[in-house]
Amino acid sequence: MAKASERPARRRLGRGLDSLLNRPVELDATPSTTHAHDTTPDGSPAVSAPVDASAAVAPHDDQPRLVALPVESLRPNARQPRQTFDPTALDALAASIRAAGVMQPVIVRPADADGRHELVAGERRWRAARLIDLPTIPAIIQNVDDQLAAELALIENLQREDLNPMDRAVAFQRLVDDFGLTHQALADRVGISRAAVTNLMRLTELGEYPAAAVRAGTLTLGHAKVLLQIHDRAAQRQLAEQTMRHDWSVRVLEERVRTLLDPAPGPSRAARSAPTPHMADLERRLGDHLKTKVHVRAGRKKGSGTLQIEFYDLDHFEGLLERFGFDSA
Repeated sequence: MAKASERPARRRLGRGLDSLLNRPVELDATPSTTHAHDTTPDGSPAVSAPVDASAAVAPHDDQPRLVALPVESLRPNARQPRQTFDPTALDALAASIRAAGVMQPVIVRPADADGRHELVAGERRWRAARLIDLPTIPAIIQNVDDQLAAELALIENLQREDLNPMDRAVAFQRLVDDFGLTHQALADRVGISRAAVTNLMRLTELGEYPAAAVRAGTLTLGHAKVLLQIHDRAAQRQLAEQTMRHDWSVRVLEERVRTLLDPAPGPSRAARSAPTPHMADLERRLGDHLKTKVHVRAGRKKGSGTLQIEFYDLDHFEGLLERFGFDSA
């Protein structure tokens, strides 16, 4: 893994995708070649892509090539982070392609033993092209390894269309599991904080039911973060169902979870005894030091008690852990 001093040279996802889309590409001298002025069957431009006119005609393994590939010869990226594709959005994209052609080529890997090309970027365009029975699609053939293929598929979705939090979390987790990336290395590539990566990846700990609800958009990211406090899958599902049934806000769900997790017997919180002046002063000074609310309660046994530190979201929680010198990655 690269050292901290080497981070500026690390591969950034956005730059990696831009380099494939914007660098000059070699035109294949086969009948399937797609030129910059080719048109679709309705006379519309098929693609507008940079072309290096001085490039050698013969293809090279390390040189991207712009070709027109049969639509049915492509297959999805095995590490595509998006699990669902909005049919309405695909229909709209298909209508746009029918009217104006595919304005940006998809990116594919070289053909496998079966003669099929795996998509690296552009699966939505490919799916839309299939909807209107487009025979060929402009494609840039590029040699990329499994890790870069997974990274580019992720950044394409992050940049071009909102990716639901659950699919994003699963994609992050897959990059960590499959390629051994640390949370910091992944954060460097995606261009967000390590805390944001860590917090988002916690969504993979959700049970199947609430995870599906987040993916479908019926539960928000805020609801999901609250549900992560519940480790019992049955209770987690029940709370998720109640949240959707009664249209609970995140604040209401927080109160329900707090009630469920509070094991203290006896009177309600409002009825519990107030802290002593010494405890109240200690709470204030600790709160000022940690920049949050702190509650100190004496226990029944002399010298025992409870220290409660509040946090307002997972980013705040991560910041508190860092103040204690604890690395949760």
